[in-house]
Amino acid sequence: MAIENGFYSVQFAAAGNPGEGGVISLENGRVLGGDSQYLYAGTVVEDAGGIQAELAITARTDQSQSVFGTVGNSFQIRLSGSAIGNGFTVSGTSTARPGATINIQATFIAPLGG
Repeated sequence: MAIENGFYSVQFAAAGNPGEGGVISLENGRVLGGDSQYLYAGTVVEDAGGIQAELAITARTDQSQSVFGTVGNSFQIRLSGSAIGNGFTVSGTSTARPGATINIQATFIAPLGG
């Protein structure tokens, strides 16, 4: 099952902490999105091996608290996973807290432009 261009709601958890969730847009492998604390930008590639993603996560303020428990920083995450149902799941690691795993569930909510 292939992931499609569109808007996705994202729910995530890391280091035992649930995130508040956010929204991303996915268009031809480019990801843009955010939540009340952070902005996300990066790439998603899907091939026979599944989904791989790399995201730059940027704090909106110096007081932004990440799902990793860090405050006011920007970091990178690398993810891998698979398409499921009407979305995809990925997990991976971050430069924010080496050794901690982040899990993300993305659910398709609308096509781009409508």
